[in-house]
Amino acid sequence: MRKGNIDLSIVIPCYNEIEHINQSMKELIEFMDATKLNYELIFIDDGSIDGTAKEIDKLSEKYTCARLYKHPANIGRGSAVYDGIMRAKGNIVGFIDIDLDVSPVYILPCYFCIKGGYDVVTANRIYRIKISNM
Repeated sequence: MRKGNIDLSIVIPCYNEIEHINQSMKELIEFMDATKLNYELIFIDDGSIDGTAKEIDKLSEKYTCARLYKHPANIGRGSAVYDGIMRAKGNIVGFIDIDLDVSPVYILPCYFCIKGGYDVVTANRIYRIKISNM
């Protein structure tokens, strides 16, 4: 992350996500570093009991773009996202789930839509299933 104004804040709500933290943080940071944007990752631990917060705290010492905020109890994903949005310092704010079920590659198109004048951008994943009679 470069110094100066923050272009993009990404909020990542977490609840008992210890198995995803290391790989997902690495993927997010590699992707975001390649964009050359000035960014921050805001992790909101929503009362995890599996060591999620401790692992994020440890990794945030290595990755200065990452900040951790902890809820003492689980209050829900929506509240965790809202809390992160309120703490964000970026000119543009978005959120993504830590399991990266939606790939980080979609962050940039959303960012450029906002930069292009849109007030809000939403994205969703589409599952394609094939039905057959076997």
